[in-house]
Amino acid sequence: MERACANALRLARHLEGHAGIVRVYYPNATESDGCLRAGMRGALVSIEVGDNTRAAAFRFMENLRLCVRSTSLGDVFTGVLHPATSSHRDLSAERRRALGITDGLVRISVGIEDVADIIADVEQALAA
Repeated sequence: MERACANALRLARHLEGHAGIVRVYYPNATESDGCLRAGMRGALVSIEVGDNTRAAAFRFMENLRLCVRSTSLGDVFTGVLHPATSSHRDLSAERRRALGITDGLVRISVGIEDVADIIADVEQALAA
């Protein structure tokens, strides 16, 4: 867990201010990190990608090579999930918006792979 959390912090800091990212949420970040706090603890980094649409989120996830689409979060490998169409799909669009679940939101459950490989995969997916 220590490695996954350390990887998540490095990924969150790397993505902060990235041109392809609207917002980065990381629960273990401090205010000085520039990342917004979320309600969960651990190795979960959430990002709003591109123009914050479902199409942008899906395009990003489809272009990942190392990180895999997941139906649950919290494994040793890095997985991604689109909450609006998975974990929060039964909520109305209005309720999702109230909770901060935008169409462009992607949750990344950061694993214990080499963090440079995770960052490289996310970078190439954002550039595609």
